[in-house]
Amino acid sequence: MSELPGHALASAIRRSGVRVASQAIPRDRARRDVADALVARLAGPYGESVTVGRRCERCGASSHGRPLVAGAPVHASISYAGDLVVAAVADACRVLALGIDAERVSRVRRDDLRGVITPGHGTSLRRWTRVEAVLKADGRGLSIEPARVRIERSVRGVHGSIAGGDTGTAVGALDIRPRLLRVRGPRGVVISLAVASV
Repeated sequence: MSELPGHALASAIRRSGVRVASQAIPRDRARRDVADALVARLAGPYGESVTVGRRCERCGASSHGRPLVAGAPVHASISYAGDLVVAAVADACRVLALGIDAERVSRVRRDDLRGVITPGHGTSLRRWTRVEAVLKADGRGLSIEPARVRIERSVRGVHGSIAGGDTGTAVGALDIRPRLLRVRGPRGVVISLAVASV
């Protein structure tokens, strides 16, 4: 993956133990296979003993949902932006949860995001990737209304949370307030990372 913008953000990601990478998806390969291989590579020294599966927090299906890594004590998150896969992996002893989202600027127009987070209002692509990263870190993804995600700035950085009654009580939900970091990716791709440290 390309370098992260700014020393402070790069340091924050290194301190949290998160490894991020992107890879173009060849036309002759299934995107899930490319994503799983990228996650296995990022899992580090566990090498070939790593297998990547999925589990949906809502229905329990293995055909979709949050990536699960067997053979390595890590959490993983995956996002697709057209023909690009972006993956994040973190040691489970240092990170409680993580989520990553990537969007190609050329594929999303500002009008496409009108009303997605707040009825009748537009939003930026950066805000949208932050919202999705928080939802992925939480584990319930888009089963939660995006308008419930709160993005807050403070002297400690930018953090996300989910407002509403059932945060932390539903199956798969975590009561977390992850830090939100920008990740510099390939030109024309906006990437946000949500990291909840232990």
